[in-house]
Amino acid sequence: RLQVGQRYGGRWVWSYRTKSLPRQGLARAVRPLHSAAPEMSTTEQPLNVRVLERATASVELLLEEIRGVLAACDQPLISFATGATYTRMLQALAVEMREGRVDPQAFHATHLDEYLHFPSDRQGGMVHELVSACPPLQQMIEQGAFLPVPHDGSADALADHEQALAGLGGVRLQLLGIGRNGHLAFN
Repeated sequence: RLQVGQRYGGRWVWSYRTKSLPRQGLARAVRPLHSAAPEMSTTEQPLNVRVLERATASVELLLEEIRGVLAACDQPLISFATGATYTRMLQALAVEMREGRVDPQAFHATHLDEYLHFPSDRQGGMVHELVSACPPLQQMIEQGAFLPVPHDGSADALADHEQALAGLGGVRLQLLGIGRNGHLAFN
């Protein structure tokens, strides 16, 4: 399920669509939750929309999605988005991880993108933002369970990253966001 949030008419609109994509060669493939089937169809399910009063109301919904994919899959790859919409969810995920309700050893993680020449520890970079909101992700980086998007932009580094993601079975859960100017992350 793809989670997308945007403020509309004073409310946050969250929608998700389930779509199965073939597994082979798609490091960025987003597969449906709660399905361990190795081969997927390409059928699209109806769009489901939830309208919430505020982005913070999405925190528990997103944590439920993460818990669901962890329950359904062995070592799934979860790809995080950054931005104000996700800050509270990442903070809540940190609590879940510290208190043992979400096991950081039960999944691998990555993120959507990175600014060129912004290493993981550089303020303003995507990894820095993720780790600042959810410090347990730093331990995952150190243990090799969090795969940062290469910041140098080289074709070889990006190909290696994509190959590493594919080697983990591709992205099982991708968190997305809509920017204030209407851009959709991970177009």
